[in-house]
Amino acid sequence: IFCTPATAAVNSPITVTWTGPANEGDYITVVARSAADGQFGNYTLTSSGSPLKVPALKEPVEAELRYMSGQGGQVLARRPITITK
Repeated sequence: IFCTPATAAVNSPITVTWTGPANEGDYITVVARSAADGQFGNYTLTSSGSPLKVPALKEPVEAELRYMSGQGGQVLARRPITITK
């Protein structure tokens, strides 16, 4: 579902190539890996197309990119990514 780099620098854009349902309100977000399902951080709506760019987090952390349903905030897919200095 995702094609992304394994790492990204803080505050840099993460290019995400994705496939999925692209329902109204669906989005791809980046969060700390420890974040509960349903939480979101920086995100971009899937209506932006593929590939899209999501801003990386502001601190170095083990993170996840998550494809989130716009109806109910369910995680449909996830991929680990390391945010580095």
